[in-house]
Amino acid sequence: MPDWIITILKSAPELASVIVVVWFSLKMSESHRKSSGSIMEGWKTFFTERDNSWREFIAAQNAGWKEFMSSENMKWIQFIDRQSELIRADRENYVSAISRLAEEVKENSRRIAENNALILSRNNEASKRTRQ
Repeated sequence: MPDWIITILKSAPELASVIVVVWFSLKMSESHRKSSGSIMEGWKTFFTERDNSWREFIAAQNAGWKEFMSSENMKWIQFIDRQSELIRADRENYVSAISRLAEEVKENSRRIAENNALILSRNNEASKRTRQ
C-alpha cells in the first residue's frame, strides 16, 4: 500500500471530525440564514403595518383638519359679509345724516343772512330817522 493511503487512514479520525465540524457549520449557517430572514421579514411586516396605521391616522387627522378649516373659513366669510353689510348701512346712514346736516346748515345760513339783512335794514331805517 502506498504511503499516502496509509497517511490518510491514520488521519481518518481527524479528517472525519473536520468533515463533521464543516457539515454542522454549514447546517447552522443555513438555519441562521433562514431564521434571520424570517426575523427580518417579521420586522419589515411590523414596520409596514406601523407605517400604514400612521398614514391612516394622519390621513384621518388631515381630513378632519380640512373639514374644520373649511367650516371656520365659512364662518369667517359669513362674519365678514355681515360686517360689510353693517358698514355699508352705517355709511349710508352717515351720508344721509351729513346731507341732512348740510341742508340744515344751509337753511340756518339763509336764515342768518335774512336776519342780518333785516337787522341791517332796520339799522339803516333807524339811522335815517335819527338824522332827520
